[in-house]
Amino acid sequence: MNQLTNWQTRDVEALLHPYTNAVQLRLTGAHIIERGEGVRVWDQGGRSYIEGMAGLWCCGLGFGEPELIEAARRQMEA
Repeated sequence: MNQLTNWQTRDVEALLHPYTNAVQLRLTGAHIIERGEGVRVWDQGGRSYIEGMAGLWCCGLGFGEPELIEAARRQMEA
């Protein structure tokens, strides 16, 4: 079983996707995002997307912003 299939299987078994067709999700698996930088995210196939949803909830400042990383590092060292 490859990594993508493993993550997709774990997703289907553990998470509820209320706005997703459950039958199709079980057959094809979830779309797994591997990393983010600024406003972009990459899937495990290396394809890049502009991330437009996380800003509605928890990631309105983007991914991997150097200033935020440095501020967090300073606070953790204090």
